[in-house]
Amino acid sequence: MPLSDCSPFKCAWIAVLTLLLPFVQAVSQSQIRVTKEARGAFSQLDQKSPFFTCFVQKGKPGRLGTLDRGPLKVGRFWSAFSESATTRQIAKLEATIRKLTKQGRRSRRALKVASAQLAAAKQALQKVAPFREQCPGTSASPAPPQGSPTPGPWPDPTLPPGGEFVGASNSLSPYREALTSAEINHLLDKVAFGGSPQLRDVGMNRGLSELVDALVDGIGTSDELSRLNAATDDWTARGFYFNEDDSELRGIRIWTAEAAQIGQTYRTVFTPDPLREWMTLQMSAHFAVNLDRIGFSYSTFSGHGIPLHWELLRREALGSFRNLAQGMLTDPAMNFWLNNKDNRVGEPNQNFARELLELFTLGAVDPISAKANYGEDSVSAATSFLSGYYESMGKDRDTGRDAVGITYDAALHDSQGAPIFTEIPGAARVQSFTPQAIVDHILSNHPGAPRYLAERFAGQMLYPGLPENIVALLAAKLKSDNYEWKPFLRLVLKSQAMFSRSAERICITSPLESAFKLARRFPPPLVATGEQSRISYYSLYSIFSGAQDAGQGLFRPPSVFGWKGACNINRAGVVARGEGWLTAQKQLNVGRGCIGYMNYLNELKFDFTEALGLLQGDSAEVVASKVYGSLFDAPISPEARVKLASFLTTERNDEGTDRVVSVDLSDEYYVRRKIPRLLCIASGLFESGRR
Repeated sequence: MPLSDCSPFKCAWIAVLTLLLPFVQAVSQSQIRVTKEARGAFSQLDQKSPFFTCFVQKGKPGRLGTLDRGPLKVGRFWSAFSESATTRQIAKLEATIRKLTKQGRRSRRALKVASAQLAAAKQALQKVAPFREQCPGTSASPAPPQGSPTPGPWPDPTLPPGGEFVGASNSLSPYREALTSAEINHLLDKVAFGGSPQLRDVGMNRGLSELVDALVDGIGTSDELSRLNAATDDWTARGFYFNEDDSELRGIRIWTAEAAQIGQTYRTVFTPDPLREWMTLQMSAHFAVNLDRIGFSYSTFSGHGIPLHWELLRREALGSFRNLAQGMLTDPAMNFWLNNKDNRVGEPNQNFARELLELFTLGAVDPISAKANYGEDSVSAATSFLSGYYESMGKDRDTGRDAVGITYDAALHDSQGAPIFTEIPGAARVQSFTPQAIVDHILSNHPGAPRYLAERFAGQMLYPGLPENIVALLAAKLKSDNYEWKPFLRLVLKSQAMFSRSAERICITSPLESAFKLARRFPPPLVATGEQSRISYYSLYSIFSGAQDAGQGLFRPPSVFGWKGACNINRAGVVARGEGWLTAQKQLNVGRGCIGYMNYLNELKFDFTEALGLLQGDSAEVVASKVYGSLFDAPISPEARVKLASFLTTERNDEGTDRVVSVDLSDEYYVRRKIPRLLCIASGLFESGRR
């Protein structure tokens, strides 16, 4: 019976009977009794609940699990531990707790049991990472397949078996300098949309430290960046609106959200410094504003707020989080999105204040302890402290015309003192704050701010559910560097944890990350004039529109919560690994987006044979291997090679019957019909779906 359908009395007893089962039994059906004879197959990894234990059978890889109670003894029951099952269990427990809470006193006993089970489940997820590596075979990746018909970027042959990704998952100490190609690709896939040949060369020839410096500081020369900026401005301008029917406005460009999307897409695809654009995407999800819903597109008065918001995100993406948070106070897009321009003394509006606490700076609860970071009284106090802004008349810096502005007026500010963070040592105050001062107070004095931000951003780069020691160290680093991102990023990207098995392909790749990575591997040959310029524009448009159809619109998050279910977006206390992208329709639309982009590459006469290194006489197997290697910088598995080769040699006629065809790379029609679709099929394989 679903909990939503049962009576309060039945709900309580269903919860009790279900939740009194030991947690480890709830997450796994696989149980083994510890006998005297089999005692040696088990090794205790942790002396505290949930009692992680490794079970190793002769000739088989180790399996990580937990004991039903207490440390290892004969008679205990060992159960295999499943993180995905535990995550589902957490979601069910949270739903149960919400239901029982509404039922009041009648469900107090069941609520207590459910809360204890929830705490145990969350603790298990937070603790599991280091124990995976202590159980031989638990996290090991299969050895690379042999016999590839084409050379590939194999792991360093001097390394012993299993010598890659050997960092300690709970350590921020530096990883070794010499990286294998797989480790380089891993880092670039994590935070740089797959990087570039230049960045891969830095990693291979100069080591980890210089690769991280190249990512954080950039490798683009001043000339390259000047050309990039000029071209970005040019393609952005093609998304402007011009009202030719209005004589007063004729020739005056008017901003649209599409213009910003086109400009950001061009920059992301062609930049030599992709980490800044990756961080811009993360910031656009953190300070989530949907540029399509605020009414700025096509507006002669407020359209200028679109580039102001975009530039603020990019400027501080590798700069200062403190400056970014302060900048949101006067950002027109944020003020219209969360109504802080309407928040004034006597007429409070809580929208921005609530999200500043819950989503932007603190989080409702600590990511590890789940202890509350504030109460409703603090939301009310923050609302008064953030009051005083109003929509004003400014000037569009490019046209000189009247444009939206946000101005502070002390007369509209609620200057009455109020208690805030009353139960938080170091942050509790009873006084009045100006808007800038309350933001600074939160970041400087609330212990939860650096912890929330460290866990939120590092978890997306490393792995979800970071342990306490990593969160504490990164929080201290972030605060000591005054919330500057570059020192924080250097620490994370060079760390043992980054190159641990726990961080390897742990999250589902988001639609925009997939689209940008593909486009950076095969950038469109853009033409600035003539009919081809229109096709060029729509080739850029197809990159972000395909991702949008798959659930992730650039500068168009569905709500202030960003994209729920994305990697480690842990705002509700639930660890996520990108499950939000895994619906049948979204996955179908990822494929459709790829085909749409490839169709535009065909129209632009993109040379697939040259880009992929294809040669006349290459067999279907060789072509499949080259396509796969170009996408993943890795050798193809025999299974994938067979599937891709089969596509190259099979066609279906109008009657729906398959026929065998020959691979003919001299036939342009064959190449343009088969190779782009082969790229999309390969892109949809498992390897590209995780980061």
